[in-house]
Amino acid sequence: MIEALVPAILEQKITGVEARRVWRRLVLRFGERAPGPSGLFVPPAPDLLARQPYYSFHPVGIERRRAELIRAACERTAWLERAAELPREVA
Repeated sequence: MIEALVPAILEQKITGVEARRVWRRLVLRFGERAPGPSGLFVPPAPDLLARQPYYSFHPVGIERRRAELIRAACERTAWLERAAELPREVA
């Protein structure tokens, strides 16, 4: 879910090319290496992005307003993912 949501937020004020560049930097900074020898990275977990202060997004090219929006969206996404794992009776 977050793999589509964050790039959509990024594309709101900049060109698609620049948004992909910023997304790549974000994944390299906060993501984890994928298993195997390929050197690929997986996108960061929503709860990790939600915990970041807005200024930690600046080095990858995201200004405060979009950083706050990404953090808020990730906070809600993390909550939804945790809720989806609950038993039906509890949820």
